[in-house]
Order: sequence, then C-alpha cells, then structure tokens
Amino acid sequence: MLPTRGVGKSSLFITWFESGWDAGVRDTKETSDVFPWNKKPWWSSNRSQFIFIRTDVLTTWPWRDSHKMYLLRGRGEIVIRCTYCVAVGKWSLDILLRGCVQMATKFKVTDQVFFDITIGDEDVGRIVIGLFGDITPKTVKNFLALTKNGIDGRTYEGTTFHRVIKKFMIQGGDIVGTGSKVGTGSISIYGKYFEDENFEVKHTAPGFLSMANAGKDTNGCQFFITTVPTPWLDGHHTVFGKVVEGQDVIHKIEQTPTDPEDRPSKPVIVKSVGIIPTHDPFYVSDEPYE
Repeated sequence: MLPTRGVGKSSLFITWFESGWDAGVRDTKETSDVFPWNKKPWWSSNRSQFIFIRTDVLTTWPWRDSHKMYLLRGRGEIVIRCTYCVAVGKWSLDILLRGCVQMATKFKVTDQVFFDITIGDEDVGRIVIGLFGDITPKTVKNFLALTKNGIDGRTYEGTTFHRVIKKFMIQGGDIVGTGSKVGTGSISIYGKYFEDENFEVKHTAPGFLSMANAGKDTNGCQFFITTVPTPWLDGHHTVFGKVVEGQDVIHKIEQTPTDPEDRPSKPVIVKSVGIIPTHDPFYVSDEPYE
C-alpha cells in the first residue's frame, strides 16, 4: 500500500534479493544518499554498478527507458520506492538497480521493407529492414512512402548505394539525382526537406538505418546503414530502423572497391523493393550480431 498524502517523508520500499522480495516502510532520510531528490531522472555510476530511474507514479515505468533490459550480477538488488514529496507536491517512483549491468536496448519493429541488391551484374541478396514506427512515425511514414508509391513515380527501386566507406556506413536513397549528381538530391513527402524527428535511438551498433542530411532539419530521401558503432553521429542523424536480415549483403556492399570519392567501382543497385506485412510487431536489440 502507498503511504497517505500526509506522511510526506515516508516511503514504501520493495526490495528484491536473490532470496526473494521484502517490503517495508522506512524514513526517507535513511537512504537520502541512495535516492537524492537533486539527481536527474536518469543516472548511473561507472560501469553501471548503480542504475537509478525516477518517474511520476502515474506514467509508464521506467520513464522513457521502457525498452531497456538489465541483468543483475553477483549479489544484485532491486529497490523500488514510492514517495510523496511535499516540496514538489507529487508522488514519484524511484527504482534503484544495484550491482547490475545493462544488457541491451530493445526497439519495437512496426513495419518491414526489403531491398534486393545487385553489385555489377551479380545478385548478392536481400536486405530486410525493421522500422521503428512508434519511435519515429514521421520518418518511417516517409520511408515507407518512398518504398511503395514514391513521389511522381520515383521510388527507391533502381537507386544506388552511391557512397560506401569501410568500417563506417553505406549510403543510398537518392531518388532525385542522376549521373554525377547522385548523392546531392533531396525530396520527401513533406517537401524538399523535413525536420529531425528525434534522436532517441543511438548509433550503438552495426545495422542501424539512419537519415542522411546536409545539416540540421534537412532530411529528405537519402539514408545510410551503419557497419560499425558510430556514436559521433548521435544527436545529428535520426535513427529509425535496423537491418533484421541480410547482414551478409551489407558486408558485401561494404567490401566493394571504391574510388577516391567513396563511390563504388561497380554500381550497387537496389534492383527491387517492397513492403513486408508485419501483422505482429516484434523487438530487435542493439546487439551487434542479432
């Protein structure tokens, strides 16, 4: 049960140990060093020995990190505290994970598309990409439209991966530029450009699908797929999907010889594209080899 509104400084603690659950009411002051009110809603210690999350009681736990998974190691412990703070006039839920390590971050796949790829005259296989429609609905809507119907009949079918950099990424999606101008075009269902939707998903692993741009709020049709973690791109490019099949095809593209401007010596062509019905959404993680 929750303490009454008048208690103010008392909290309900629920603690999980290896031996099971324990609950009890304690005075807040006893653990003020563990649950400080002046901390931000999310923080962790070095090597994630302590993970702390704070959220309003009437919102989804844990705050905006509901897709994170944690593994308790050794003699790990979870402490959950529900407190009414007189100073701010509201209940909050505090979660402390002690002795834990973050395992992976999960992302819900709402839609899937496929790209069949040729390099030169050789069919090298199919790439299937899962899209994060709940996290980046606007970006996903644009990508699906350019895959299915396109703009004025122009879709991703027949486009190329025009920029390939080993141990970095492969870039494609220009449905506007032709010849030497491929890689300079921009168009979207919202206009020539549309704004950065968010930077919630990070470039933490190979296989992430992210928007290419020419600067802030200049998203269009071009995209890239990472081949290594690229954290320096966080906060600058919107990640909106991940490769779920065809990682070997990505590797083949990455290994294609290129000229000094990073253009493949043999054309890497998206021979055909399509949408795969996804009636049952599923989750992928940022594990490199999932």
